[in-house]
Amino acid sequence: MLDLNQRELGSKKDAIWPLAPKQQAERPSPMVRNGKPKKNRLRVRRVVDVPLCEVSGICSRRSANDRMSLIAVGDAEAKIAWSSLSRGDGSEFDWHKKSIAKLSGSELPKHDPQIEAVCADGTGRILLLQENPQRAELIDLKSLEAVALIDLVVEGRDNIARAWRDPKGSRGEEVVFLPGGHLLVAKEKKPAVLIEFGPPHSRSRGWSAAARWRTASGGQSEEAAIGSLLSQSGFPTRH
Repeated sequence: MLDLNQRELGSKKDAIWPLAPKQQAERPSPMVRNGKPKKNRLRVRRVVDVPLCEVSGICSRRSANDRMSLIAVGDAEAKIAWSSLSRGDGSEFDWHKKSIAKLSGSELPKHDPQIEAVCADGTGRILLLQENPQRAELIDLKSLEAVALIDLVVEGRDNIARAWRDPKGSRGEEVVFLPGGHLLVAKEKKPAVLIEFGPPHSRSRGWSAAARWRTASGGQSEEAAIGSLLSQSGFPTRH
């Protein structure tokens, strides 16, 4: 076991945002105007079967040669499925599967790994979020190894900290990269909140559509963000 103090992200002060499903449900839907659905509402364009027992997370990934693919993970077994994406809507998905239970440096168990979410950085690596234990792994798909092991720690004694540490409670269900090596994690219930994690002594970055657009349009890239995460936190990296 590696020293946890060298590879953990802590929740940032003032960076926990409660989600209020009941209040949100009472608000008028942005896709309805005057009681009638808007023309630009979301519609089901296509239904695709994914060759996994259960799909708990899915994301798009851009490779180093600028090719797009779809990555899916499940929480029943330590496997990933991926398929290339074409520009057209009518092409068939050519799914591939691979076990990630025995990757170099990984601590994922073969069965019931509790992988709840996946996201990709700017170099095509993927971050896998586990609900139990509360941790994440950054996977390099080219070298087939875990390049970072990250424990997600919520310190303190308040309700959210206790709920996060509760072995029978709900933890992370979704994750996205934030600038500066931070992660934004969605806790599903009891309570439902968004929690920002970051390297020790770093300040909360927060989340906004504007910040996300800056990242996508020439600001700090996700590659730089995860590089910052590794360098600031002293996480173990493997080359």
